[in-house]
Amino acid sequence: MSARLPADRRNGSPLVASVGSMVALLGGLVVFALMAVIVLNMLAGDESPDASVGAGLLLWAACLVHADTVLDAAYLDVARVPVPRGLALGLAVVVGVGGFTLFGWATRTLVRDGQFDGLRAERLVRTGPYALMRHPQHAGWATMLLAVAIAGRSLVGLALVGVFVLFVGRLARIEDRDLRARFGSEFDGWRAATPAVFTGRRRIASA
Repeated sequence: MSARLPADRRNGSPLVASVGSMVALLGGLVVFALMAVIVLNMLAGDESPDASVGAGLLLWAACLVHADTVLDAAYLDVARVPVPRGLALGLAVVVGVGGFTLFGWATRTLVRDGQFDGLRAERLVRTGPYALMRHPQHAGWATMLLAVAIAGRSLVGLALVGVFVLFVGRLARIEDRDLRARFGSEFDGWRAATPAVFTGRRRIASA
């Protein structure tokens, strides 16, 4: 009679897959953290157009790396919220469609009205979703991440969304400072009337 290994020691077992996913998640989080620090330092320390372009490209790369970590967390069989899968998927679709719509609307409006020089907008955009909040792209992206975490019923994913919110909160303050330096009283008027993130009350989320 041949000896049989326990299930958790065979190649391809759930335990091995979970460990591999956790390693990938932690690796992605470390890479995102390093990229985030570099982006924030670039934007806070150098206002030249070349630095802005480089930081912008690195920012979107960091967002994609972070999104991949949230996706890894959604597939991880650790810290799942005990709710019916169908309910979670239904809620995730609603949240995801809302986030995608907001992100797409904001991107289209920014490209149309921003009068870009490279990756730098030369005009303060106050139309479309920017009439409701100052940072709709960040809000839309974070909402899409939230949808992924909800679909996976993942507390780890929700924690990673929280990490992203902290990052874009700091990023938004740097962006606001740059916009004020470039647009002066025009930005001050927009900031006074428009919250950083929409809450249903126009002033409550101002930063």
